[in-house]
Amino acid sequence: SLFRGGLGIYTVMLNLGIGLHAVDVFIVSTVMPSVVRDIGGSHYYTWTTMLYMVASIIGAATGGPLKARLGARRAYALGGVLFLAGSVGCAMSPTMIVLLAARTVQGFGGGLIISMSMSLVSELFPPHLRKRVLALVSSTWGVAALIGPAVGGIFAELGSWRGAFWINAPIIVAFLLAVWFRLPERAGAGSSHPFPYRR
Repeated sequence: SLFRGGLGIYTVMLNLGIGLHAVDVFIVSTVMPSVVRDIGGSHYYTWTTMLYMVASIIGAATGGPLKARLGARRAYALGGVLFLAGSVGCAMSPTMIVLLAARTVQGFGGGLIISMSMSLVSELFPPHLRKRVLALVSSTWGVAALIGPAVGGIFAELGSWRGAFWINAPIIVAFLLAVWFRLPERAGAGSSHPFPYRR
């Protein structure tokens, strides 16, 4: 029922958004030893995950204000663009400092995507399907925990940690196309909604 009546594209879109963020966490954790061997910066080893997660929390907190100001389609697409920019930045990083900056951008975009994915459930699906959508979206994390380390391990074994970031690019582009051309622009663009700075 989640794939009938034109709902399939929304089901795939929301799960793809959550999946991008979730899988990336596990892939990067797996390839970090290869990253450190290549570009150094072992004392910043854990920062790649820490900055990504902190930026994700901040990105998630901006979901409501950005949705109110830009509308659902633009806010969701902005999250995708930032995630893409961060992924490309990570893939091209010559030093650990550049990688950390790119991970921060990527994390912010990922948090915004997660926030928008969850908030759009009530807008895109009828009430009797919302619990099913939320259950499916939540299960994406379990799938990510299974395939993320495996994918990261493949790139580590091949000696191509940068490929672990490049692999995001075509998936994000497909996500962005779905968001821009299929997501209806219904949320209140242009309305005033303060950014939660103190929070």
